[in-house]
Amino acid sequence: NLRMRWLSFQKEGILNGIKSIVGFKMNDQFGKGISFEGVLVNEKGDTVTVFHPLKFGIGNFSFTPAAGEKYKALVKTAGGEQLQKDLPVAFNSGYVMHLEHVSNGQIQVAVSKAGTTDNVKDELFLLVHTRNVIKAALSAGIQNGTCTFMIEDTLPGDGISHFTVFNEQRQPVCERLYFKRPAQTLQVKAATDQTDYAFRKKINVDITSSTEKGTATSANMSMAVYRIDSLNIIDPETINNYLLLTADLSGSVESPEYYFENFSDTVNIALDNLMLTQGWRKFKWENILTSKKSTISFLPEINGHIVTGKLTSTPPGLPLKYI
Repeated sequence: NLRMRWLSFQKEGILNGIKSIVGFKMNDQFGKGISFEGVLVNEKGDTVTVFHPLKFGIGNFSFTPAAGEKYKALVKTAGGEQLQKDLPVAFNSGYVMHLEHVSNGQIQVAVSKAGTTDNVKDELFLLVHTRNVIKAALSAGIQNGTCTFMIEDTLPGDGISHFTVFNEQRQPVCERLYFKRPAQTLQVKAATDQTDYAFRKKINVDITSSTEKGTATSANMSMAVYRIDSLNIIDPETINNYLLLTADLSGSVESPEYYFENFSDTVNIALDNLMLTQGWRKFKWENILTSKKSTISFLPEINGHIVTGKLTSTPPGLPLKYI
């Protein structure tokens, strides 16, 4: 009933000889995070590093894999259960991407290259977009196996942004998700003209929206009306944390309100761990190495669900015309 998932900065792989940060998550059969202690060991049984989750069974550790070595994690849960999990085999060639919010109001993206993956020029491109709106597009050349991009931290939009690195052939080679807290939170208040109403009596609702400082501002909103006793529990996911956080992440996010109600270094690290472990990827490095083109598994249902069917006559069961 226990499951551990490993993901790193550069999709589902790590590179030999290059220091990488590996995000991990461990949860039970109900999707809740589990507290545990773990060690990473090599084939000889030597301890490489120790690790444990920070919040909701999620955390990260850094290490430099050696060529030809295989690694596995030995884990012991708070309940005393022991299990082991093999770390994904490291690649000999590829790219490692490290994103860091530095103190001077900038975001630093450092990219390291290992091995020879193609015969193109050593030039990389960085594309940053928030909900498909492009925020930055930069290029840089690789020198001594590394290159660095610097962008202002005001450029990404509120919520989750995608940082994707492309090679000279415009192939995506690594991707990273970044979360930016909203600069301002919309304050919404609603009041009715009466506390009680007779049957089918008209109800007037006055709604005001303002900034945190009380300045009136415009807003796009929707309203739902429901009986109070029709709800068994209050859904912890609000429209705010859905649009800014969970909509861009795979799987279920445990207690999404935690990342919005608290502001501390611990929460910021927990947010980064969440981006590492549940930040979905549009491509796989294995496909890039083999030049395999990505395929669409499912047709996007842009205007609603797509339903197909056929009407037949009885008898003889032939399709009816013009229907």
